[in-house]
Amino acid sequence: MTNSHETTTTIIDGPAGRLAVTDHGGHGPDVVLIHGANRSPLDWEPLRRHLPGARLVAYDLRGHGRSDAPADARRRAAQTAALVAGPAVLTGEQVEAMCRRLTGRQQIALMS
Repeated sequence: MTNSHETTTTIIDGPAGRLAVTDHGGHGPDVVLIHGANRSPLDWEPLRRHLPGARLVAYDLRGHGRSDAPADARRRAAQTAALVAGPAVLTGEQVEAMCRRLTGRQQIALMS
């Protein structure tokens, strides 16, 4: 089964510069796909077919791909929170610290 939703890539201009966001569509829960350092959102392509009901959103981290480098690294968590309107699943490489900033928790449950 494949994700048959339309994929759109948008460059968002904001006070921290440009952020490239790819929305793979879907009507289920939001799943934000966060790539690791020196990687790209293309790393998540093989996963798409396994989550046909989810709304998949991937973006170029600041300083990667088509996104501008951050003036302040603390804005990374805020940029992730701004990508979804409500509750979302965050998944990615090296994502634990970002999840802590988003949730304000010292400990979070991680899935492996």
